[in-house]
Amino acid sequence: MDYTTDEIVNAFRSDRLQYIRVDESDEALKKFIPQILQDPIIQVMAAPSMLQPRAKKDVDEYLKSVSSSLLGVAIALLPEAGENQDHHSVGESDKLSDKPPTFIGIMCIGWGGISSSVSHHRNTEVGISLAKPFQNKGYGREAINWVLDWGFRHAGLHSIGISAASYNPKAVHLYEDIGFTLEGRRRQTIWQNRKWYDSVEFGMTEEEWEKLRGITPA
Repeated sequence: MDYTTDEIVNAFRSDRLQYIRVDESDEALKKFIPQILQDPIIQVMAAPSMLQPRAKKDVDEYLKSVSSSLLGVAIALLPEAGENQDHHSVGESDKLSDKPPTFIGIMCIGWGGISSSVSHHRNTEVGISLAKPFQNKGYGREAINWVLDWGFRHAGLHSIGISAASYNPKAVHLYEDIGFTLEGRRRQTIWQNRKWYDSVEFGMTEEEWEKLRGITPA
């Protein structure tokens, strides 16, 4: 079968979103990040870290970790002019707008980077955070589906995981609905507001992704 570029011409975008590699020197992104890091609800939903106000150094360290990931991207809305473009053609109309991107969240796969000593296992996890004004609009589902496609199509991964705290049933439902398989619970590993909660862990293998997408195995 001849190689075709049809499936990769819009590899860095999905229906409503574009994915921009995180750059630690991006001042606009530095201004956006506190919307995520300083929001206490997003803090406790995104990761089981200690709830506390964040400082400028936390923003810098966060950006460094995201940029060092296997892939760390800022999630942004597609420019209005590009939202209804034909995603099967290339031309002047396919160029992204010169306007500054409207950032809505951060997503990474392989947080902080994957050590060469374990890279042969070809598995890692996804993390995602959306700013409050952009939640409950389907953007999280769209972005996770995009990063699954990227991981299995272009990064050569064999399995991809994602997890949620048991006090976040909306995330648990979303991950199951996307097609992740429940792989287990790490019981009482998250201490939050004087209570113990479980870490609920999900995974998807390359074969399961192929079945979801109706793709013939390689």
